[in-house]
Amino acid sequence: MVEISGFIDSYVTGTTGSKSFDIMKPFDVLGQKKNYYIVAVSESKYFEIRDQLCAEGLVEFEDFIYWRLFKKEVVFLHGNCHMAVVRDMLYTSQVFTSKYGIYPLVFIQNMKSEISESLLRNVDVLISEDIQEDNRFGYEYSVAYLQGKIHRQKLIVIPNLFGMGKCFFPQFEWDLNHPIGKDSNGLFPHGDQFINKQLKNGRSIDDIGEQIKNGAPFSKEEVIDNFNDNVRKYRDREKYCDIKIIDFIICNYKIHQLFWDQGHPTNFVMNEIVTRLLKKIGIEDELLSVDEMNTHEEFVYPCVAQALELEWRQERIRCTKNAKKCTAYMDLDEYINEYVWWNSENIRKI
Repeated sequence: MVEISGFIDSYVTGTTGSKSFDIMKPFDVLGQKKNYYIVAVSESKYFEIRDQLCAEGLVEFEDFIYWRLFKKEVVFLHGNCHMAVVRDMLYTSQVFTSKYGIYPLVFIQNMKSEISESLLRNVDVLISEDIQEDNRFGYEYSVAYLQGKIHRQKLIVIPNLFGMGKCFFPQFEWDLNHPIGKDSNGLFPHGDQFINKQLKNGRSIDDIGEQIKNGAPFSKEEVIDNFNDNVRKYRDREKYCDIKIIDFIICNYKIHQLFWDQGHPTNFVMNEIVTRLLKKIGIEDELLSVDEMNTHEEFVYPCVAQALELEWRQERIRCTKNAKKCTAYMDLDEYINEYVWWNSENIRKI
């Protein structure tokens, strides 16, 4: 039984609730070791308040805790933006939420320091993507480092599929990200090597569209070699994962769209990863739908679909509210128009 003695707010004072609980300023009560503080805020606000409490001498997990972790086993998710979908899907399982709480998520690309020793001591399940030793953020973010810091039974490694989408997008290249204002990714975070080459050769938008729709920007051999090379690469990496997914991808890629772009799997794939993850911790439960990662969905070229014998088609893309486009309807012609506009000389000069 938890006895609530009051609430703390930096901006509001007075009373609240049917029992008229006091709302107190932080400096009036912080530092009183007899109290245990439950931080009932959003994930985005938690770290600001955590740092404020620590500055007052309080210790996370000993004196205060994030509200979702109170009287629950602590789960920590480590990886890129895919982990937001993992988190959201896990929280749709009532069986999972009855036992576990997830520590506020920070993507690896946004972490300001390595995972703290305090968190590693208190975590019950650490779910990490397959972060390689030579990753661009540092060895201390890798699975190899974590294996030396936490009991192996507490660590579950899942595949890091960022990049595997190149199986279906041989046109992809790391290039041409031209942010505008606060939008760091814009409409097209990466380049299309075929369109880029045609533009440099002076081809018109109509001509480029005709080549993509009815020509062969990539030969059948190129497409198949690209597919097999990427499958081989990720199958090799998967050997070190506790959760496997390549078998699922091979069985389903012809009949289901599995990637939105080179870096982001569809929720059809993510649902299977999370389902297998739950089974790993002894839970079988049906997951509900959550937001997709289709913000920058790209078209699979018709020549790629033909070479890989894909049975699904994209009549239009970026159909959800979180997807980025200039118009309500983005078919292949509109995709090419917007790509060329975004990467035009005028846009580059902004």
